[in-house]
Amino acid sequence: MPSPEFDVGTYWGEFVCMRDDKSPNSGTPYVALTFKILDYWHNDKWEEAFPGDRQRDVRMFVTEAAEPYTIQQLERLGWNGDFEQPAFSTFEDGCTMLECSINKEGYENWGFPRTLKEQDPWDANERRRFAAKYKQQAKRDVVPPKSKAPSAPPPAPKTAPPSRDNGPVRDDEIPGGATKEGAAELLDVAENEIPF
Repeated sequence: MPSPEFDVGTYWGEFVCMRDDKSPNSGTPYVALTFKILDYWHNDKWEEAFPGDRQRDVRMFVTEAAEPYTIQQLERLGWNGDFEQPAFSTFEDGCTMLECSINKEGYENWGFPRTLKEQDPWDANERRRFAAKYKQQAKRDVVPPKSKAPSAPPPAPKTAPPSRDNGPVRDDEIPGGATKEGAAELLDVAENEIPF
């Protein structure tokens, strides 16, 4: 069993070249993008992957079944369509993220992160089928009644408006009168602190 050099994970690679080739055993055609592996995402930060020059291929097969996916992937990468002088609009200064996985035979498999995978929208027939099924199901289920809006809070109890009598105040209206003791009681201060 082979011993992979790289661990499973996310890497930062610099684009080197693009080539077309065929698998030596099966003769299956593929397009390969070669990258120099620079950094590895580890412990929430980028670390140098290897001090030496390590290059890896991302292979995209071009069989009848796989070709549409390969074309979509190259489109997402922003390939200019030129094998002689390839350029990719999504690469940052010629670099991009890569993912390494190890297959069951122990070999490294290199690809692009899943975030680059485009979601395939449903076609019109799939949408119609799902919408019809939804409507059929919705009719069978009991729809809960609409909830009532919360009622307004009860009105505040009516109280007598405060008196607005601004006339002079008589001594007999002040609790305790106008004596020192009465003032102290009214003001709630010590008797020796009253200034009169």
